[in-house]
Parts: sequence; C-alpha cells; structure tokens
Amino acid sequence: MSTTATDPTEELSDARRRVEAWCQSLVDAGDAHWRVRDDGRTELHMASGETFLFGDSGVTRLKPASRHLDNEPSDPIRSTRSTS
Repeated sequence: MSTTATDPTEELSDARRRVEAWCQSLVDAGDAHWRVRDDGRTELHMASGETFLFGDSGVTRLKPASRHLDNEPSDPIRSTRSTS
C-alpha cells in the first residue's frame, strides 16, 4: 500500500498565504484596507463595510456589508437561520 504523508501545518500555511495575498490584491485595488489593532491582531476593512479579523486559525467576519440592494437582507447568513 502506498501512502503519502503531508504536514497539515504546511498546508495551512500555504492556504493562509494565498488568502492573505488575495486580500492584499483587494487593498492594492483600493477595495479594502488593513488595520492592526492595539492587541496586534489584523483586520481587513472592505469598501462594502465588511470587516474581517485574521486569527491564528482562521478568518472571522466581524461586520457584514453595510451596502445592500432593496429587498436584499443586510446579513444573508443570519437571515437564513431559523428563529424558532
């Protein structure tokens, strides 16, 4: 049997580099800007109003987009959750 071993840390680092590079391309295009918080953590602020926090193990959306079309929910993720 042939097996291939991969280092999950290496895969995570590669994925993180790709995400950060894509986010930097948004900054370079003028669609976002970086902010370093007082605690040293990094946020990405989008022109749409969305804010994302970059943590050690992932990215968290802190604030949904502030611009939306009429009849479109301001937070589509929250609007699809059941309230019962």
